[in-house]
Amino acid sequence: MEAFTSASEFEKHVLKEYESKPPVLKHHRVSVDLYHIAHEMIGECKLPYDPEVIFEGIKEYGHSQYLTIKAEAYFSQSNTLKASELAKAAVLADGFYAPAHNLLNRIDGKDDKSIQERFICGLPFTEMQLKTINGKDSMSFCCLQWSPYLMDPIADKQHDDTWNGSGAKEFRRSIIEGDYKYCNKRLCSVFNNPEYNMIPRKEVARESRDTSQQVLGNEARVKRGAELLKTQLKRNEPYQVDRPRHIFIAYDEGCNLACPSCRKEIKQVSSTQIDKMDELFENVVRPLLERGPTILTASGHGDPLGSRHLRKKLPTLSGERYADLKIDLQTNGLLLNQSGWETLRPIEDKIRAIRVSIDAGTKKTYEVLRFPGNWDVLMESLEMTTSRKNELEFKLILNFCIQECNFREIPSFLKLGERFNADRMNLQHLVNWGTYSAEDYKKRNVIDRAHPDHKEFVDVLTSSKRTCMNLQLSSSLPRLLEN
Repeated sequence: MEAFTSASEFEKHVLKEYESKPPVLKHHRVSVDLYHIAHEMIGECKLPYDPEVIFEGIKEYGHSQYLTIKAEAYFSQSNTLKASELAKAAVLADGFYAPAHNLLNRIDGKDDKSIQERFICGLPFTEMQLKTINGKDSMSFCCLQWSPYLMDPIADKQHDDTWNGSGAKEFRRSIIEGDYKYCNKRLCSVFNNPEYNMIPRKEVARESRDTSQQVLGNEARVKRGAELLKTQLKRNEPYQVDRPRHIFIAYDEGCNLACPSCRKEIKQVSSTQIDKMDELFENVVRPLLERGPTILTASGHGDPLGSRHLRKKLPTLSGERYADLKIDLQTNGLLLNQSGWETLRPIEDKIRAIRVSIDAGTKKTYEVLRFPGNWDVLMESLEMTTSRKNELEFKLILNFCIQECNFREIPSFLKLGERFNADRMNLQHLVNWGTYSAEDYKKRNVIDRAHPDHKEFVDVLTSSKRTCMNLQLSSSLPRLLEN
């Protein structure tokens, strides 16, 4: 950057670089993704410059991007305080902006490189998440919190070119080579609990393994993942994968609730939208479910029983044609009543797990955070679901999204888990999906070290982790307790 005397000259240069080698994967909320180009230049710069001046020209291409690039510059100049201030401002402006989160990890001294060097994430080789972003059917390998970079759009309702397109192969390269360039290492639940969620590189490198002894649980999962990756990496095209093993429906916003953490009102899905989702299901989802052992998760963006689309499609996945299919349901639980279970009857033998989001331990808090949900109706539905769990032997997971107004109810939530014989109780970050102002989110985000109630929250979390064997910590919570 020493060659530039003005913001306009710097802007011209980075745009020229962008045009000559546009990024294969782009952050879905940035109009022109210049971060990686600017970051490389910052690392190479040897002469002094003023970050407040030099980056002004690229401000219009993404406010969080602009703030993060400035923060990177200050961090390279050893001004950690200013870098942290700007990176936090970038996260408040856009909670999905992964580079800002990753910079905060580096500022906090998190040893991300050690995880990158020792573990491989298997999701890009197994999972297809289908989303509709800005009106286009798209694919990612995981939740937008964990990686907000999208693959190529699914053109003409086909998937093969996207599943093995240039974006997908570049993402897989970043994982195998260990730079994890497109991952939000601060929020990703996989990355923050690698011993449980990822594959040790030493297992993939191991030539042979003693198979005479039976292995169970997490050890069995690691072994399966290592064998899959070992086979994959021996292929002539290691970043080209035959098919996804896990299909995740996240394109359907149909839901019976308007939880403030997710949306501002109950989403009314039009008949035209349902027709388009039906087409996507028939042309992309259904054929993939017939190719071999597969897990289908429904739904990552709404409720499978609150959706007219999924309530119609899920019961059609019965019979020998789908003998190798297992189904996970993500739901608010209110519709797991007699009618809901009647809808699921054709596929009840395929249900592997049901994940119910509750976010509270009391009626009063629940009916604020899960509006317009009814606590008594939920309790009745969970009673019925527990009865079906005992009969069908699926896993039951209860979800709790942490914020300032509910963290003191974590112990009560855990007691609910005991009452309903839950296999796991999962705690996770509150993420701003655009429903909160920056200031409101800041007040709610008790996980932030700067929050006045943060220490009390950590005490509650530590005590809960010590006393509850079935408690699962997602997002950055496992590493939060390391400090």
